[in-house]
Amino acid sequence: MEAAVYVRPGAVLPWGTVSDRPEYNWASEMNFNAFAAEEGQRSIVRVPSPDGSVKAFEVTVRGGEAHAVVVS
Repeated sequence: MEAAVYVRPGAVLPWGTVSDRPEYNWASEMNFNAFAAEEGQRSIVRVPSPDGSVKAFEVTVRGGEAHAVVVS
């Protein structure tokens, strides 16, 4: 399945890596995509887990790619 998505320049979207089912631990199985982001841009992205908790990631753009580390 594909869908066109418009995002603002500099936006960071979490993207799930599992496509065969909707129920999985999203915060542990995902990639981040930064769109038209400037080198060195930092963003905090919060992702919910199925149990209701929230995991925060600091996403930094380096070399045109988004690199994430868990901050909480």
